[in-house]
Amino acid sequence: MKRKIFAVLSLLLALSSTRLAHADATAKEVTSSIVSANTHRALIEHSLNIYKRTQIVWPNSSADDADMAKDFAYAYSKERVIYKIVAHYYGGDEELVASYYFWKGQLFLSTRTNLQHHKFDGKTTVQSHSFFYVTKARVVYCVEDGIQNAGLRSTREEYRIIYGARNLLTLAQTSDK
Repeated sequence: MKRKIFAVLSLLLALSSTRLAHADATAKEVTSSIVSANTHRALIEHSLNIYKRTQIVWPNSSADDADMAKDFAYAYSKERVIYKIVAHYYGGDEELVASYYFWKGQLFLSTRTNLQHHKFDGKTTVQSHSFFYVTKARVVYCVEDGIQNAGLRSTREEYRIIYGARNLLTLAQTSDK
């Protein structure tokens, strides 16, 4: 079911008209980036079972903050080439699952899912789900909760995505040694 939804979303993104996120990206480049990202993501997801999974060691893993102590991340690699990183961040009864996808060492897609954990019944609900398409270290297109946007509302959010991915990639490369 998730694959069908993703395929439909991908097709809609590719066919929809796009406003430009940055002056250096044309509508054709953005569409090409989205199609390429969805193709590479599908290849990576299909190959996860053959990739080596390595836990990323946080620099401050002895943190006193109980929520931060629960945070963790895994890198998926083949022959020391990292293709995907999945990080889980906790805050109270909420969890952010951030996935970063790499091709030829470059970030091309980041997804984020915000989850709400209900203490009383033990259920988890999805609060939001977002896709951030990246070209040349810039977010060129995003889909947040099903709403399509050209780029992000703030450069601060773009910075968090791009540099967060770079930092995790560096940590993953040192954790795999």
